[in-house]
Amino acid sequence: MGKDVHRRRQGTLAAALLLFAGALPVHAADAFGLVDVAERARALADKPYQPPPKVPAAAADIERVPWSRIDYRDEDALWHDEDLPFQVEFFHPGSFYDSAVGIHVIDESGINPVPFSKKGFVYPNDAMRQQVPEDAGYAGFRVHYPLNTPSKMDELVVFLGASYFRALGKGQAYGLSGRGLAIDTAMDSGEEFPEFREFWLVKPTDDARHITVYALLDSPSISGAYKFEIHPGEATLMNVESRLFARKPIRKLGVGALTSMFMFGENSMQKGGDWRPEMHDSDGMVVVDDKGEWLWRPLVNPRRLAVNSLQANSPQGFGLMQKDREFSHYQDLLDQYEIRPSVWITPKGQWGEGHVELVQIPSDSEQNDNVVSYWVPARPVRPGDELSFDYQMAWEMDRRASPSSAQVLNTLVGRIPMHENPPDAARRIAVDFAGGALGSQPDDARIGPKITVVGEGKVMQSRVVRNPHTNGWRLEFDVLPGNAGQPLELRAFLVDLEGRPLTETWSYALNQ
Repeated sequence: MGKDVHRRRQGTLAAALLLFAGALPVHAADAFGLVDVAERARALADKPYQPPPKVPAAAADIERVPWSRIDYRDEDALWHDEDLPFQVEFFHPGSFYDSAVGIHVIDESGINPVPFSKKGFVYPNDAMRQQVPEDAGYAGFRVHYPLNTPSKMDELVVFLGASYFRALGKGQAYGLSGRGLAIDTAMDSGEEFPEFREFWLVKPTDDARHITVYALLDSPSISGAYKFEIHPGEATLMNVESRLFARKPIRKLGVGALTSMFMFGENSMQKGGDWRPEMHDSDGMVVVDDKGEWLWRPLVNPRRLAVNSLQANSPQGFGLMQKDREFSHYQDLLDQYEIRPSVWITPKGQWGEGHVELVQIPSDSEQNDNVVSYWVPARPVRPGDELSFDYQMAWEMDRRASPSSAQVLNTLVGRIPMHENPPDAARRIAVDFAGGALGSQPDDARIGPKITVVGEGKVMQSRVVRNPHTNGWRLEFDVLPGNAGQPLELRAFLVDLEGRPLTETWSYALNQ
């Protein structure tokens, strides 16, 4: 399934399955799947929303720094002594995480809860250990797998906080995160953050190549059931299935949500005095619409909240990319921005009419995630709606690009040299394209630009020149905004003599 199926619930369904009173028999465990979680989600949606209970204050009040010093013992990991390819460790409550999640294991004996135990944790001091109650509960979990070398268990995926999760492929460092859903992001009414309430971990076999996690989501407006089938590798793949049940109207439902950080990059005119040349978890967004047009949009750290919509009915794919892989462009030995993953989302089935939305928030700290992207169905969600969205997430090093067209390599923005006597508000933009058929074009090829300006502004001049350093071509143009205080939307691509596109589409908001 993948289409945004809108069905109306008729009446109240049977009460949720009582899975947690104890272990269920083997046949129940074998039969457990997304349908069972969906029944629980549907039953939740038929009742008034109840917020999750808070963990005991002695655990919830642990501040961020002490909480970050609580470690989990590797030897106490779930399945540690069973010679399985996957192991699971748990997160202690505290800091930002004041709600416990239910965690259950599905194995040959049935479905069994994983009770909280202080034994698995190494506390900074004994006083903290003593003050934490025995029923504090877990805040989340992380899955380990020998991702980089056969002899060492590495972190593969983390589920922690609201509906956030993040994963790694081989040779990567944590960067952007995924979210189960984004609801009413950047709206005056305020954003709603759904939470994963419970998880079911399917015990892997000794030769398993993937691990399956089920999750129950709830929020004031919607409940949901999720299945994550996680395949580790050079690129770690997540096959995601979701079934959603609306409790209240939702004006903006964000599916395939990603959240990231962008402070400054090659296209930034201001860097706040930081010693690093660039600082970002992602530097651009790629969208492929239903007609196969590829669009690259560089990220910015805007002066004010920026919300941009890109029409994408049943998109072929979209995601946030970390295109720049050169260490010299970051010079940060600790944070390793050059190996942070890109995430590409491939919808399964026809999602219908809608758009991809990019939200960028002004930020003065790399500790803040200030970029959010997601797909929004055109029709607002109504109470009683049942929706289904399936997709694959690829956590990878590669930047997705069209197999037949040249891609954007660089976006450079700045003032025009003063000796050219430009207007104060004018800006020069250089966009490098490479790949596809561009590399084989002779130096005297007649390649031209197609530049579109949306809003008050005009292109003063443009030229396309060969760039021998990239084996591609550079588009340079000067643009004069009509109102220097307002963003100016720009789109551009290169064409051959007959006007046929040679590149993907570059999309940018100047003065955002």
